[in-house]
Amino acid sequence: MRDIEIGRTRNGYVITARGDAPGLGYGAPELRTRREGKPGPDGFIDFDFVAQAPDPSFNLGKGTLAARSVRADLHVTLDQLKGSVGIRVHGVGGGLQMRF
Repeated sequence: MRDIEIGRTRNGYVITARGDAPGLGYGAPELRTRREGKPGPDGFIDFDFVAQAPDPSFNLGKGTLAARSVRADLHVTLDQLKGSVGIRVHGVGGGLQMRF
């Protein structure tokens, strides 16, 4: 996990997460909510940053850091963030959080 940000839109917010895949060919990155998008006991809404692994038969290798960069965006409404103090995004290499 490299960074996360949240931006305001006309209809709500967009959460953006950026990270580095372990190799080339990872695709369809997305943010998946935990607990059906409800805040945890600490007030944070948790997301998992995931991407689909490539077919191993392609033998794509590791590649450069820039070539392995992945980004996921998720639109959320103000109602979905109601009652939360921030967001936390979990990835294979760790996680990041942001308070509102």
